[in-house]
Amino acid sequence: MSLQIYMVTKLGGPTALYDPVFSEISRAIFTGLPRSDQRSRGMDYLGGLLQTSGRKSIRSISRSAEGQASDQRLHHFIYGSTWDWVPMRKALAAYLLERLQVEAWVVQPMVILKAGRHSVGVERRFVQSAGRALNTQRAVGVWAAANEVGTPVNWGLDLSEAWLDDKMRRRRAAIPDEVRSGGLGDRAMELYRDIRAWPLPARPVVLDAREMDASVVRKLSDSGASVIARIDGSVPLRSADEALIGHSTTKSMAAAQIIAATKGIRRRIPMHLHRERRDRWVASVCVTMPVDSLGIEGGGEDREFILMGSGRYGEHDSGTLYLTNIRSTPFIDLLRLCSLLNRVETDNLRTAENVGIRDYTGRSFSGWHRHVTLASAAHAIDALRRLDGYVADESGDEQAAN
Repeated sequence: MSLQIYMVTKLGGPTALYDPVFSEISRAIFTGLPRSDQRSRGMDYLGGLLQTSGRKSIRSISRSAEGQASDQRLHHFIYGSTWDWVPMRKALAAYLLERLQVEAWVVQPMVILKAGRHSVGVERRFVQSAGRALNTQRAVGVWAAANEVGTPVNWGLDLSEAWLDDKMRRRRAAIPDEVRSGGLGDRAMELYRDIRAWPLPARPVVLDAREMDASVVRKLSDSGASVIARIDGSVPLRSADEALIGHSTTKSMAAAQIIAATKGIRRRIPMHLHRERRDRWVASVCVTMPVDSLGIEGGGEDREFILMGSGRYGEHDSGTLYLTNIRSTPFIDLLRLCSLLNRVETDNLRTAENVGIRDYTGRSFSGWHRHVTLASAAHAIDALRRLDGYVADESGDEQAAN
């Protein structure tokens, strides 16, 4: 049975024929599944993520399939099946690169609040946005980001030594032997290596590194990435810019201190981002990242970067700070790349939540990866439907917007 015919019979009649986004993405990601029953369960799960209201549990997804998929079959498809999620992610990324004007791969951490402690990777951590310690999973996502939409294509789950050194927990979660502990920066590097290994056109990496070790920027640069990273103001750097008269080029300073010293050389530029027009100040300083502060194995020479600061014109604080190895791109274009972080954050709240990106509750490592892979496909479908002018009516049918 072809996927198009299958969609009509499984998803409720001929309206499926008028949903080209669902048709195209389903065809792209499911044709690689080796067995027809896997393709069937995959369609059930993907359709359920898009149609189910509230939390996306196996039971609620099964109900949305109108009795055509039992809880047990869907549970096995996510928790106990053998299909590999990597080819599906690769196919989704390739589709989005053809479908959208993808400007960058945006790497963004994600915090997932959990009530219990048994789901894979859950432990008590300090959550900066909440200002207190909470039970959470932490993940890192890579998003294909365009000016009008962002959608995730690859994920890594942050697992601490407390999880990986506990043989019982590791066995219960079926965590593969090759998975090692590391911080969010390590997960970001692994995901970038994944993307590089896929036969896809190169794109800059835009990174929110405020909660990561700053060495990830150096490591990405050394790996050949064109990278621009939002950083915390406390990151130690050395000014290598003679324009900052009176500031040592041998002494490390916090990034915020360096940018604070640029008040006399800041420039005003007009910005028009996400339908909001505002003038901003920008400043850039040539800096080096001291190797002795990074803890990179093997050491090596200091690397030269551009430290950028940007804030609302007329306000003289340190603004938002970015570190980049991109030298030949105008300021305004670099800031547009940086704005993709906001694009991803908006789409994460508006769309990813609706398709249950955080709703996985099981213990299984592979189950988590399979769930977020299908939720990423659902996110892409929902986002592109909006972009194409399709809206859902109260019955759930897709209609063209006026």
